[in-house]
Amino acid sequence: MLPSSIDALQQSPSIASNMFSDWLLMNRQGENYPMKKEHQHISNDMNITLNLAKAGAGIALMPMSMVHGALATGELIRVLPEWRGQNREIFLVWPYRRSLSARAKLLRDELTQYLHQQSWFHPSS
Repeated sequence: MLPSSIDALQQSPSIASNMFSDWLLMNRQGENYPMKKEHQHISNDMNITLNLAKAGAGIALMPMSMVHGALATGELIRVLPEWRGQNREIFLVWPYRRSLSARAKLLRDELTQYLHQQSWFHPSS
């Protein structure tokens, strides 16, 4: 049975990757809910966590970039859609004393264009 509240989520079986073992959930009103859970399985590989979630081993908090396809096909379902994990930032870093080469500019532009085409990507303001 799927949890219908944060309290029920606290008691639900869960799996996690090392990177997402401590859950910080946020709602649409900007409220944060840090959740320390005892997970049934913790892996250092998010693909293992994804496969375990698909197999029904428990609830997982994972990046939307990894689960959007499985959500679209119905392999996974979103639990408590009014809550989400914290935002993760993506940085493209270049040494400040070196000018950006034509190849690096092309990479930056292509990466930016690609990310803006993804339904799971939400650029910061």
